[in-house]
Amino acid sequence: MNMFYAKLVERLEDKKIRAMAIKIGDTDFDEKITGLFYRLNLPLNEGTAYISMAIKILNEEAKYYDGNSVIYVVARALKESAKNVNMCITHSIETAWLRMDIDVMTKIFGTCKWNKAPSNPEFITACVKFIQTGVKW
Repeated sequence: MNMFYAKLVERLEDKKIRAMAIKIGDTDFDEKITGLFYRLNLPLNEGTAYISMAIKILNEEAKYYDGNSVIYVVARALKESAKNVNMCITHSIETAWLRMDIDVMTKIFGTCKWNKAPSNPEFITACVKFIQTGVKW
């Protein structure tokens, strides 16, 4: 496991979330997420780490969580406020949206309103669905 997940596991108190954090240390899935983030031009900051964790949790536990509730799970797991996690994720998405490549965004999000970035749950859910479909670049 890399250092981010090692620190994450140390900080978790809830047994279910701890079990999920250990289970989501899959390196192949990590590589898919990293490749997607590279294509989307997401900045390397705290918000991107939160998005990565939310994608992994939503991929593993989709029947228990939706795009909105997974943000609260991430906040609880890292002992952060949900508002802070939400703001960091929003900043990362807005930054990526300003740097966007229209072809990549169309491939991931389909046709959408190009004048406005997607909401946090929409972005996270679209990323999970794109990774699960296994579309090749």
